[in-house]
Amino acid sequence: MRYPDVANSALGLSLVALLVTFGLRTGSDRKPVVKRPSKWADVPAVLAAVQAPSIAIETLEGDTVEIAVDSQPNLVIAYRTTCPYSGASVKQWQDLASTRCDLRLALVSSEPIERQVAYWRLRPWTARPGCAPIAIGRPVSPAAFSRGFGVTGFPTHYAIDQRGVATGMWRGAVPSGVARDSLLAGLQRRLSSAPQE
Repeated sequence: MRYPDVANSALGLSLVALLVTFGLRTGSDRKPVVKRPSKWADVPAVLAAVQAPSIAIETLEGDTVEIAVDSQPNLVIAYRTTCPYSGASVKQWQDLASTRCDLRLALVSSEPIERQVAYWRLRPWTARPGCAPIAIGRPVSPAAFSRGFGVTGFPTHYAIDQRGVATGMWRGAVPSGVARDSLLAGLQRRLSSAPQE
């Protein structure tokens, strides 16, 4: 039995036209997906209950330093050189560091140190002395760092108060403008959230 050639028939052409028109209309009617801005969130209970672990870091200069979170950084940032959101955050922190020296940053990535050196060579910190990060580099034990801080994505920012306790986390890129001001206000609140003894 010979079946009619639907593609060449008037019915087939009408059907194709209908599908094309419907497809174009529904495609143009789709609303763009807008990612909601991040907010400060509580850290996992296991991290909030204890002093955040100290971090042994292999720096970009090839030294190994011990970052004691109870006396040095107030913001630990887990990042990746291949992550565009990490890159956006780096740009925001670099802009802030040109005017603020109270933001003590430690930027930590588990990637090979050679990759990080190449990454930062293209993004030098030009802040005035005393405003640059405390340390940038690779944890000597990446697994221990990820496990201790509960890193599940990049970038993740950890607010560390004066007790050395992680009081909040911010997942995702640092925004600009008013949203960035809100982030900084939230950071300040969390840095001063230690109970009075």
